[in-house]
Amino acid sequence: MFSSVRVATVALTRSRVAARRWFSEGGGGAAKESKQAVKETIQKETQTVPKEESKGWWNSAEVWGGLGALAGWGMSGAAIYDATIQGP
Repeated sequence: MFSSVRVATVALTRSRVAARRWFSEGGGGAAKESKQAVKETIQKETQTVPKEESKGWWNSAEVWGGLGALAGWGMSGAAIYDATIQGP
């Protein structure tokens, strides 16, 4: 039987070979067109997007995430305190 590591290695090698053939100059009928499309897509995705203005702390995920973490620590502390003082 095949081990899962061997199967994964073979699959990865085959996918690399297929990608290399697809993006090579001579491979595939539309290799040059696909290369150009990939380059354009990468350029579009890597353009910097202006940061939106802050809407205040009420709609801030950072504030509410921090408060949620603080509440979690508080509940954990309360549970530990309760378990040590009153027992099971």
